[in-house]
Amino acid sequence: MVTALGVAVLSIEEVGGGWFGGGVYATTISIDCASIIQFKSDWAEALRWIAEWRERRVGQSGDVTFLVRSETTAGSMGAFKAFIGEQLLNNPLPPTELQGHRVDVALFLLPEMEQYLDLIVYPNGN
Repeated sequence: MVTALGVAVLSIEEVGGGWFGGGVYATTISIDCASIIQFKSDWAEALRWIAEWRERRVGQSGDVTFLVRSETTAGSMGAFKAFIGEQLLNNPLPPTELQGHRVDVALFLLPEMEQYLDLIVYPNGN
């Protein structure tokens, strides 16, 4: 997704593979946002992309990493952490798109790059 100013706010990168397409692919999803509302919208778009990625990489899709950077206030970081917790920890299972994958989430406050969350969720509740 690109803003009207041409600045990427959601970028997705696939890495990995192997000889003759037999490897495992991982993905990194970078979300740069100014508010929790924008983050929730970008999260939903990222999950849609992951669903398509899983279909393309049946049996080859690996780790999913979310790198979230926000220029909001330190006080609003709690809303980001609560939303991520609801999505990945409070439900019996993570969203369908993420099930079976190790999911890493790192949350940073810009411009200092102060880290507010470093979460790893292993597949199958391990």
